[in-house]
Amino acid sequence: MTRRMILLAGLTAGLAGAARGQQPPPPVNVDTNQAVNACLTPAQQRQPLAQIGPAQRRRLVACIFENTARQINAQLPVQVDELTRLDRITVAGPSLTYHYSTTGLRAELPPNVAALLEQHTRAFVCGQANMAQTLQLGGTYGYRWSDRTGVLIHQVQITRC
Repeated sequence: MTRRMILLAGLTAGLAGAARGQQPPPPVNVDTNQAVNACLTPAQQRQPLAQIGPAQRRRLVACIFENTARQINAQLPVQVDELTRLDRITVAGPSLTYHYSTTGLRAELPPNVAALLEQHTRAFVCGQANMAQTLQLGGTYGYRWSDRTGVLIHQVQITRC
């Protein structure tokens, strides 16, 4: 497997890992080869990553996000922990957003919940080599948390580490 293929497979693996959160729920299966092969021909997969410009990298990330999100969404919703459920993943170009809901109400949460969510999420994303590489390729990760009635708790867009 070429370095580029490993990097692209890592991108989809990073998505699957993020979908599982820090405490994995039942497995979320992603066929990384299928996601990559849907976006690149074998010849393109052998092309050195350094030869791909920023706009083409963002298009590649968007394509892989679309294919991976489709696979993961087919397995959702999934309970992440006793309080949080991953409901769906949306993609808009090279931006992928995880949509979570909680079992509680916004009013029941501590006042610093937004800061805590943002701090822990950024640390998680930047601590995942695959996700950090995706950011370098021009991708972004969004996270949106709502309470059980649909009231927004917090949302964050991570564009760099």
